[in-house]
This record gives sequence, structure tokens and C-alpha cells, in this order.
Amino acid sequence: MTSVEPNNTDLKRMIGLFDDLSANAHLELGETELAKVLSNSGLAVSEQLFAADPTNIQFYGDLT
Repeated sequence: MTSVEPNNTDLKRMIGLFDDLSANAHLELGETELAKVLSNSGLAVSEQLFAADPTNIQFYGDLT
């Protein structure tokens, strides 16, 4: 993931959540490969954010 503000955790979180929601939409449309890519991307963002700040309850909730 590349962004204009690489240290903006709020922006990273929103991108991860958007990827996850988009994955669900594509899964409903039967587009499983794209859903898988987006889901993995959202998961990777959540894992990165949680690893950087494991005490953040939002990051924990996103990951679980």
C-alpha cells in the first residue's frame, strides 16, 4: 500500500477497512479472486497496524 501520508495510521486503517468491505462486495458478486486479493490486503494492513501498536483497541478489533 502506498499513500501520500505513510505515517498516517487513520488513513491506513481506512484503506484496510475499505479493502475488507470491497472484498465482501466482490464476494457477493461471485468475483472470488478479486475478493481474495482485497481481503488479504485489508488483513495485511490490520496486521501491520496492530503489530506497530498492540495496545490500540481499534486495531485489535479490526484484526479480530
